[in-house]
Amino acid sequence: MDIPDDLRGKIEWVEPSPPSHGLSYDEIKNSLIPFLKKLPKDPILIVINDAHRSTPSHVILKIILENNVNIGLIAIATGSHSQPNKDEIETIFQDIDISSLPIHYHNGSLPISEYLNLGKTKRGTKVFINPIVNEFQTILTINSVEPHYFAGFTGGIKSVVPGLASVKTIEKNHAWALSNDSGPTLTNGNPVFEDLWECGSKIQSSILGIQLVNIGSRIFGIFCGNLREAFEKAKSLSSKIFVKSFSTQFDLVISHVIGPISRSLYQAQKGLENTRQVLKKGGTIVLVAECKKGIGNTAFFETLSKYDNPSDVVNSISIENYRFGDHKAAKFASLALYANLRICSSLSEETIHSVFAEKILATDLSSLIRKFVEEGKSVLYVHDSGNVVVTIN
Repeated sequence: MDIPDDLRGKIEWVEPSPPSHGLSYDEIKNSLIPFLKKLPKDPILIVINDAHRSTPSHVILKIILENNVNIGLIAIATGSHSQPNKDEIETIFQDIDISSLPIHYHNGSLPISEYLNLGKTKRGTKVFINPIVNEFQTILTINSVEPHYFAGFTGGIKSVVPGLASVKTIEKNHAWALSNDSGPTLTNGNPVFEDLWECGSKIQSSILGIQLVNIGSRIFGIFCGNLREAFEKAKSLSSKIFVKSFSTQFDLVISHVIGPISRSLYQAQKGLENTRQVLKKGGTIVLVAECKKGIGNTAFFETLSKYDNPSDVVNSISIENYRFGDHKAAKFASLALYANLRICSSLSEETIHSVFAEKILATDLSSLIRKFVEEGKSVLYVHDSGNVVVTIN
């Protein structure tokens, strides 16, 4: 959105801070080819993200195809998401002709009997995985790595778990999002993060990674090799680009979500979690997101709609009785108890009220910012808050 020039100098403004130039296609190719030459000659399983992530998988796939890698199967890691439609498939593959490619679209909602049972983790997560992982000795994941609001970071093992897992496995793991030890950029001691990697460790195949740090189609870093090692290197660069720290909290925070994360309220809520740490208690936070696809996954919304008071929502949810989406409901409710929540989107007032928020029009945002500035209050505007995390140092 446009902020009047006279206001821009009176508020704090945060956005991703990548290097001045992304990698050229030739630079990307030169980084990849030595790694691709070392891949096994046997068929491999390649796992890529669905359209819910802005991962430029097509760029990497094009280079893989040019170098005659023995592709046994390309799996789209949908996790709990619905199957991609025609437009989403075009978004994923871009100008690649997929007519002759072996492509598999994961379905996380099949009966449990359709998955491999790999036992359970120390936290009790039963690991039900798509059986295609057992058909290949080598799995190659193509990920983008950026902060995640409760798993610490995207990328890494998340292509496989939750990407190729049953919703039953995903549900159990996501219950740990209710823990105070989960959160954006947190990995050490984060029960969600640690449980995911333990799930992945039960897969016998060798798992390799091409880990990208990108903003849209611009790639700033590419790390290849052992999945965990490549992920950790990408995480370090991602932190430099997407994580910002402040010494004080703000009276007003504008959390502006863009790109595929803004497609639904379910996804856009990540922007609130990525920015709430720098909001003063009793302050105001505004979520700006298009939400063209409406609510998205409705489970969290159904939980919220049962109650008139956010306190009742928080009290009704626990790790022990967790249902899929409850973490989302709990976070909306806890934020409503902490601050004033407003949402600027195409959603109806009724829908927005159901998540304990008020609707605000885009035309009124500048007036709201001006009001806070004139009252001598602090304002922070976070652009791309679905990826950018702001913290207190």
